[in-house]
Amino acid sequence: MQEWNFLTTHGQVLSIIATQPFINTSEIASAIGVNKSRVRKVMSDLITDEFVSRSRDGRKFRYQINHNMSLSDEKRSELEILNYLELLFSRRRK
Repeated sequence: MQEWNFLTTHGQVLSIIATQPFINTSEIASAIGVNKSRVRKVMSDLITDEFVSRSRDGRKFRYQINHNMSLSDEKRSELEILNYLELLFSRRRK
């Protein structure tokens, strides 16, 4: 059984909220196989570092990705979040 993931937990959470902006921490935790406290910590990191913003919409939170943020890896600083998401969700070439 595989013991590692291609994407970090931060990358997995970011990828999920890109397509499901109203998802809650329990649903994210279930989707990626971690506990809710881990998701809350990751969300806190993403919000604090301004990769994601959170606003209230009725009884739910809505998450919005700052697509202009650069990835924090200095070697790939020119790669913006939008480019990452486009690569991740682009259709497979035939």
